[in-house]
Amino acid sequence: MALLLAAAPVAADPAFRIAVIGDVGYSERFREVDHEAQLTALLADIGQQAPALVVHDGNLGAPAEMCGDEGLLRRHAQLDAVPAPVLYTPGDNEWLDCGDDVSNQRLARLREIFFAAPTTLGKALPLVRQGSGAGFVAHPENARLQIGQVTVFTLHLVGSRNNFNRPELVGRDAANRVWLQESVAAATAAGSRAVLIVMQANAFPDRAGGLGMSPQFYDELWDAIRAFPGKVALVHGEEHQFRIDQPLADVRGRVLENFTRVQTFSTPNHHWVEIVVDYDDPNVFTFRPRIVPANVVP
Repeated sequence: MALLLAAAPVAADPAFRIAVIGDVGYSERFREVDHEAQLTALLADIGQQAPALVVHDGNLGAPAEMCGDEGLLRRHAQLDAVPAPVLYTPGDNEWLDCGDDVSNQRLARLREIFFAAPTTLGKALPLVRQGSGAGFVAHPENARLQIGQVTVFTLHLVGSRNNFNRPELVGRDAANRVWLQESVAAATAAGSRAVLIVMQANAFPDRAGGLGMSPQFYDELWDAIRAFPGKVALVHGEEHQFRIDQPLADVRGRVLENFTRVQTFSTPNHHWVEIVVDYDDPNVFTFRPRIVPANVVP
């Protein structure tokens, strides 16, 4: 398959921070809050902390705001102005929820605006982006970078049942499955201490039946997580409820202790999650909610 050459790993201090956000800036909903002002305050707060990486797990705003070029270009400019590297994966609001007649065209436009460059938004860091392969077109939104001893990669799975039972999903599901295996293999080859996976949809067992994932992908995702020898964290949004937990079990029903799920803050709560990476800590990842004082809802 056609893939870009691997990007050089990004050097990092023995301890560094990753900022995680998603599902923010819904000016169309929860009108008692100025969401654009809160998003500006959120990005400013993150920028002041100078993280090594900012991750956005999708949904740049409500569909009414993001289904046209104006909204997408505005968000692109905002994320590109962050003084840190920004890695973004799509949500359903940016294309799928725009309507059956235009969703594929909006996805193509989203790829043109956000995923044409082989680098992160904000401070440019080189990325590996997924090219085309047997049975699917290029999926440049699936991206990967190596930062220190941590492999970070995105998977394009979205809410609204992930476009279930539609032709578009067939190619994207195939691409996601290939990208998952290649990314875990890359992490293993790099000797990574940990992996961070980023997607928009809640793909966990309590929701998978309504997600629209193929059974093959579902099994392969959890098998890959269980098999990785280091720490694994998966970041997602979709449900507008912040939580950090360990929802996976091994084949004997015991909690999978090397795995943590992070579901990000979201509209109307414009805050972020700080992931501290520390190789001297046996857990590697430490998770901390970061409340933006200016955005606390009375």
